[in-house]
Amino acid sequence: MSLRLAAGVVAALALTAAPAYSQTLIPVAVNVTYGTMNLPGSSPAPYVAASSILPAEVLNDLGAAHSSLAPILVSLRDTGGPNTSLSNLFTTAQRPEAGFGALVAKSSCTVTDVLSPLQILRQAIVLGVPGTGTGQTISASSPAAPAGSLESYTYRNLPVTSGPPCPGCLFDGRVDVTLTRVDFFVTNPASRVTIPIVLSTTGMNSSFFTSELTITNRGTTDATILYSYTPVPGLGGAAGTATDTLAAGRQKTVADAIVFLKGAGIQVGDSGNRGGTLTIAFAGLSSPDAGTAIVRTTTAVAGGRAGLSYAGVLPSRLLSAPVMIPGLRQNQTDRSNVAVLNAGGPTEGSIALRITAFSGEKGNTFEHSLPDVILPPGGFNQISSILAADGVNLTNGYVVVERVAGTAPFYAYGVINDQANSDGSFVTPVPISSTSVISSLTLPVLVETPTFSTELVLTNYSNNLRGLRLTFYSSALSGGSASTLIKLEGGEQQILPNFIQTLRDRGAIVNAAGPVFAGPLVVLDTTGDLRSIGVGARTSSAGGGGRYGLFSTAVPSGSEATERAWIYGLQQNADNRTNLAIVNTGLAGTSADTFRIDIYDGATGQKATAVATEAILPGGFVQLNSILTSYAPGLQNAYAVVTRLTGSNPFLAYGVVNDGGTAGQRTGDGAFLPADVPGAP
Repeated sequence: MSLRLAAGVVAALALTAAPAYSQTLIPVAVNVTYGTMNLPGSSPAPYVAASSILPAEVLNDLGAAHSSLAPILVSLRDTGGPNTSLSNLFTTAQRPEAGFGALVAKSSCTVTDVLSPLQILRQAIVLGVPGTGTGQTISASSPAAPAGSLESYTYRNLPVTSGPPCPGCLFDGRVDVTLTRVDFFVTNPASRVTIPIVLSTTGMNSSFFTSELTITNRGTTDATILYSYTPVPGLGGAAGTATDTLAAGRQKTVADAIVFLKGAGIQVGDSGNRGGTLTIAFAGLSSPDAGTAIVRTTTAVAGGRAGLSYAGVLPSRLLSAPVMIPGLRQNQTDRSNVAVLNAGGPTEGSIALRITAFSGEKGNTFEHSLPDVILPPGGFNQISSILAADGVNLTNGYVVVERVAGTAPFYAYGVINDQANSDGSFVTPVPISSTSVISSLTLPVLVETPTFSTELVLTNYSNNLRGLRLTFYSSALSGGSASTLIKLEGGEQQILPNFIQTLRDRGAIVNAAGPVFAGPLVVLDTTGDLRSIGVGARTSSAGGGGRYGLFSTAVPSGSEATERAWIYGLQQNADNRTNLAIVNTGLAGTSADTFRIDIYDGATGQKATAVATEAILPGGFVQLNSILTSYAPGLQNAYAVVTRLTGSNPFLAYGVVNDGGTAGQRTGDGAFLPADVPGAP
């Protein structure tokens, strides 16, 4: 061996098939980068990357010369070097980034430039953890290079036992190795979710609403939590913070968030009407999207409880551009509220939001802007019965919320309340100025049974006539699907009380009512672009003198799941049960999809069971009723991840927590649990 101290090395590699011939010595230049991966919540893990495929003998000699590198060089030798596919590096399903223990640059993927190790890691994170949108930051440091970092190894007629182009050939040449140490440090950004409102307050018709709070840490490291509470003016209490912890893999549910926060030391008030916005900040998570929260706000009614649920909002899903709140109505059976909040931090300042109400009736061009709402950080404001507020007098309408002053992010939502039983349906905001074309909108399920029916809401915020092609899929239909074309004038909103009956009335289906019709609805636009269109569904059943139900908003193209989707807040006890459903959208072709549902015990963080689904055809819908009773008996508090195993179609998944431990008990009112799809907008 000869030692070189030159700054650069020029080399090449020669391998010949046996028998050997007298050869001219052809140098080989190899760059080997090594060091440690320092990942959040993990011990430093060694890695090695090489720019060329090296014979095992060369790696053995290099390892003998550097005993500290020997283990990772052996790993490089045993994995076959750059021939191993990048996907093999990622071995942990829940947290693929933890698989960097022995990183090897792979020539078969786009990570090929080992002369830039930092770029290797950046690209590997993107390629190995598709669509996470985690926002991790990566830094690197290079300790002083060890003596002898530039080395030459000369071999004469060496029989090669591994490595291309042909094991068993003879190697005759020199290998010049440049050793570089680079240690990587991966840092998670601050992780937090914004809860629009937690309540303990009276409502109309002798209702009294309280908020159940579920917090989940699905990661592999323990987390510390900071709660920041801002009271709604007029609901008493004071702003404050409190700390908490949540172990890895755990999920906890508190029946009354206000009581819980008071017990944690926040001065929310001792009695009376109380409520405010809540920010939950996580520290120490294994990945920045591992911590989340969901709220279920309900009131006691005859026979049980009724209400709605809403997920904590990640910073990436807070708002800065105008949004539409569709589906609002004010009549004898329903009323609609709209709420807005300043989701910025304490230093981001106040904002002004403008709320404009529009008539949804065809040909009615009424619009009215309510007085601007000024909100400090954490501030909240609700306009009750908004279609009858500030001179507005509409039975069918929608609103647009826009920020007109300030720079802090905001959030907005609607609630449709039943006039008789006070059950609420949560309406999420719909962006109206998306920068990307929306080619499709998919509702996960519409139903018609002897008990349940689905109302469809179609809203056209644009000024132009729009033609919507609606296709409903259900195994109970003759042919499996039915389509119809609905025209929407500019500004029009149609609320179709029982959409499946609407299809029947239009002659799109011949099946009589009676069987269970259930499945997704895919909406296309004759222009090819559904921007400025809102599509939503409200599924309900009679009860409490009115109807109990829930609202879901159509998922735009590009926001569906393609690999996995998480569903939090699953419950099974005397008062609640949970259903879980999966939809094959059929948007990418004719392939069937198969799935695995991993169910985790929120009390222990351990996986309780795995459920394999049957093949779901394009447009297919599968619902697992009382999933915990059926597949994880005895489990009361759980969350699940749905993973696509085969097929190429995007999919949707969701859960519903129903009032009543078994079907037919209590009110049966459902609260919608949307799937968390990492990286989705």
